[in-house]
Amino acid sequence: MKRKKNRKGQVMLLGMMIAIFMVAFAIATLPALKSLIDSARDSAGLDCSTSTISTGARMACLIVDLILPYFAAVVIFGGLGYILARKTGVIGE
Repeated sequence: MKRKKNRKGQVMLLGMMIAIFMVAFAIATLPALKSLIDSARDSAGLDCSTSTISTGARMACLIVDLILPYFAAVVIFGGLGYILARKTGVIGE
């Protein structure tokens, strides 16, 4: 008679590996994202450093500034959500 293996440990390990991959991917893409944000904010782009820009341009500068924290939050909460969904059984085993 064959014994069934307990796959709970394997599922947990897979979830941790995927979470680590997501963090590594986020860290790898941060320099490119930072470079794009800097080029959007400089004098050739939105010119966010001057005080004579319009209200719309100021809002665009604010949105560009918020890209990096939002990106980090999406990666962190996406990884946590994936781990929790696997743990609770929402995502298949």
